[in-house]
Order: sequence, then structure tokens, then C-alpha cells
Amino acid sequence: MKRQEIDRLRLSPEVAWEAHFHELVAFKRAYGHCRVVRHRRQHRALGGWVSRQRSIAKRGLLSKEKLRRLEAIGFDWSPVDSYWERQFGALAKFRRAHGHCKVPACWPANPALSRWVSVQRMLWAAGRLRADRRRRLKQIGLRRNDWEQRWQRQFRQLREFRRRFGHCQVPAQWGDNPSLSNWVARQRKLRNEGRLKAGRRCRLMAIGFAWKGRNRKSYENKELWNASYAALARYQRAHGHCLALASRPGTWWLSQWATQQREARLRGVLSEERRRKLDALGFAWDGEQANWDARWERRFDQLLAFRRRFGHCRVPAGWSENTPLSAWVQIQRVRKKQGKLRAERMRRLNAIGFMWKSPLKQHADPEARWNEMLAALVAYKKTHGECVVPEGHPHTAQLNRWVKGQREAGHHGRLREDRRQRLDALGFVWDASKVRHERQWERRFADLLEFKRRFGHCCVPKGFSEDPALGRWVYSQRRFRQQGKLNPRCVQRLNEIGFQWEGSAPIIERAKEILRNLEEAELTPEGQPKIAQHEHGRGKGKGGRGKGKAGAKTAKVSEPLPQMYLFGEKTK
Repeated sequence: MKRQEIDRLRLSPEVAWEAHFHELVAFKRAYGHCRVVRHRRQHRALGGWVSRQRSIAKRGLLSKEKLRRLEAIGFDWSPVDSYWERQFGALAKFRRAHGHCKVPACWPANPALSRWVSVQRMLWAAGRLRADRRRRLKQIGLRRNDWEQRWQRQFRQLREFRRRFGHCQVPAQWGDNPSLSNWVARQRKLRNEGRLKAGRRCRLMAIGFAWKGRNRKSYENKELWNASYAALARYQRAHGHCLALASRPGTWWLSQWATQQREARLRGVLSEERRRKLDALGFAWDGEQANWDARWERRFDQLLAFRRRFGHCRVPAGWSENTPLSAWVQIQRVRKKQGKLRAERMRRLNAIGFMWKSPLKQHADPEARWNEMLAALVAYKKTHGECVVPEGHPHTAQLNRWVKGQREAGHHGRLREDRRQRLDALGFVWDASKVRHERQWERRFADLLEFKRRFGHCCVPKGFSEDPALGRWVYSQRRFRQQGKLNPRCVQRLNEIGFQWEGSAPIIERAKEILRNLEEAELTPEGQPKIAQHEHGRGKGKGGRGKGKAGAKTAKVSEPLPQMYLFGEKTK
């Protein structure tokens, strides 16, 4: 009940307390707890009342009966402490699952836990964390800071980098591990500022750490050049070319090194010996052509990934998941038809089973094409039990387009009668939107059953925070029924589970009626009915003596209200 309405009805404090208490009971029944968020508009008045109860109880001014009733419904007297305990429980669960308490920053599975752990470390470092909480966090393995562990972890990654590539020159913004690039740059900065610890500096020097990063003169470093050349030679033996891709894992830095060699040759600072060694590998000196070749290699890698995923190379035209790949596939077919595709590339495409003829042009005979697609639809129904082909999947993209074409031809009267009969015999769905709506309705109905199992009723709030879509769906079912648009079968199924078609309106009207009855009963501030005093007029007494009061005041107690109207309190 809104605060403004209670004030308007001029209720006594006790009656107002009862109204808010029963609103809190309804809140718990809907959400499963009594932690009312005050800043939310729909619960602003109730949140203020809950805060006042905590403040009054803290000062010792709340009656024992009210304390008992609030505790009986699980009232949270200290939400800050309760929140701390819940997050501590979540951290303990994280430790049992992962063996440590290093919750990642902005952890998608539980962002609140990441923020809470960071706050505890900050309070701990500032000396503002309570001793008992600090002791409990220590017991489960949380430390005040993990900077040393992070440094050790990055150092191990740097040693692994050196083992793979033969040097410690991690490229800036390295795609494979950006955090290692940033860490290396920070170590150089700390050393230049004299703030790097001596022990860490010695450990970095022991593995050949380069205190100066890569620059345009890095080709002058003979050891680094030989290590990079050896890596390029290994790449050439593995892939058959020297086009190291910047987007391929593990070759970002090699692509950058190749660009530096081209720049050095253009400036005339690349030695003849190094140029001959690169020529022996088939190094591409034309940067622009190398970029085009690298793009081809990148698309070829994507086609290989497509083949591993779906078992074929028939990339659908206009594939939404990777439109450039579908366009690239069409270009390869066109270039082969024009005789412009390199023999080496044609050989590589043939080796993976590339289809040179477009799937849409496999049949010159339209009738044979239609029969083939109908056979595919029959096979699909045998596997999935229906003729509704989903969108966005490469396995069924071609069949989905054909099914859409049959629906469109049928709606416009362009479909032959014999084909329509064959599709009807198969159970073809001419209106796919109806099937999608039925599936969506079934999913929401299952969610409503789960809600009823948890809370014992079907009155889902419209702004239900756990699943706002369910609240909107419940509201739409009531509206569709009022408009006569809801399927009778759906109405029957909702009635079977006790669906409230009036929503929360009857509850609000009943509360208003209760408040009107309480106001008419003229309750005292203590919540008890007043004594209605009726004073009779003056008249003559029996003895005929002058005017006087004819009788004493008579007391008439107003009828006691039903127990349900007094929120469970009996009248005396």
C-alpha cells in the first residue's frame, strides 16, 4: 500500500504498521526474501518502512510482538552483514571449485563476487577490515594482495615465450597475450625509473630480458634477427609459404618482423646476405601483394575451420555468421572459370573437397531440383519429426531457403497443385510463425510452472527482476483473454494451475476495503474500537422536579470487525 494513500485515509500508526507488514509478507512470497530495495520506484514506500523498522529496533523502541512477527518471516535486521556473509559463502564455493581464491576481475559468472573481493582487499590494505572478517578470509586462503603472485605468473609466461621463440622481445599489443605485452613494458618503465626491485631485475637479466623494446633498428641485432629468421623458416616448412598472418595465433610478431625486413630493404639497410637467405625461403618483398596473399590465406583458414565444423565446404551464399567467407568462396569459383586462379591455390582447394559448382546450380532441370529438395525435407522430418526448418544453420540453410520459397509460392497461388498435395501429405507447415509462437508459449508456461513451484502462486510481478520477460508474458495473457484473443486451450491449461486472471487488482481492492472498514470503525491509536457515547436529551424526572438529566450515559460498542479485516488481531 502506498504511503500517500495511508496518509490520506488518516490511519493510526498501528494500522499503518499492519498494512506495511502484510505488504512485506506479499513481497517475500513473490521474491523469496525481505531485502526490499528502497531506490526502486515500485517499492520505495515499503523500503522506507523496512529501514525505519531497523532503526527503531536498533534503538530498542520496537515492541517484542512486532520483533517476533518480523523475525518469523525472516526479516533481515542487518543487510550489510548478510550481504557480506552471502559473498563469503560464494567465495568459499569458488575456492572449492577452483582450489584458490583468485577471482578474476569482472568475472562474467559472478561480477558481484569480483567487486566484493576487490573491496575486501582495499579495506584490508587500508586497515579498515574488521579483525574477525580478516581472520576468516585468511582461513580460506584470501590474501591482502596478490601482486607478487601476478608477477610470478607473468614471469613464467615470459619464460614460455622465450622457449617458443628464442628471445624475450614480446611485441607491443601482442594479440596472443596482451597482458604479457603490458607487463613487459611496465618492467622496462620501472627499471628506467629505478623502481624495479633488485631481485626481479636479476631474474629478468638471467633469461636475457631486453631492456629496450623493438624499434626500427632492431634488425641490427644479429641474435634477434637469426632467431626470427629461424622461426620464419619453421613457418615456411609447416605452411609452404612465408605469409605469416597477423590474425593467426602465434604469428603476430612474425608478421611484424617480416614488415620490418621489407622496410629495411626499401631503405637500403638490409645486408645482401640476409636478403639472399630470405629469397631462399620464397619471401614476398612486395608488401601490397603480400597483404593480398595474406588475406587469401586468412580466408582459406576460415574455410578449413568451416569444414572441420560442418564436414563440407558448401558455404551458404550470404551466410550471416561470416559473410566475407561466403563472398570469397564465390570469387574463387569465378576466378577459376575465368582461368585466373593460381594452380597452386586450385590444388589446395581441391585437396579439401572444394565444390566448384554452386549448390544452387547443380541441377539444370528445375523438376529434378525440386524433387531433390523435397527428398531432403523428407529426410529432415524423419530426423526431427517436423517440417519447420530453422534459420541460421549452414547444414539447413539451403533447405530453409527452399521451404520459404514454397510458402511464398503457395501464398501467392504460384505453386502447382500436385506439389501442394505432396507437401500437404508430408505435413508441411504453411504458417511457420504459428509454430514459433506455440513453442514460445510452451517455454513461458514451463517458466510459470517453475515460478509456482518456488513461490506457491502464479501472480508474477510485472517487474519481476529475475525474469522480466515472464512478468510481461503473464500480463499479456491476462490482456489477451480480456480481448478474447487467447486460445481456449491456453486458457484451460492456465486455469488448471490456478492462474490469477485478475492479477494483483483484487488484493489491492481488498486492502482498500479493509482500510475503509478500519476508518469507519473509528479505532483508537492503540487499534481498539472507540466507545460510542450517546447523550440523551434533558427531560422531567419521575418526581416532577425541574429539568435534569434523564439518565446516565449509555455505552454502545461498535460491532467488532471480522478477524480478517484486523490483519489477524482479535477484537476484545
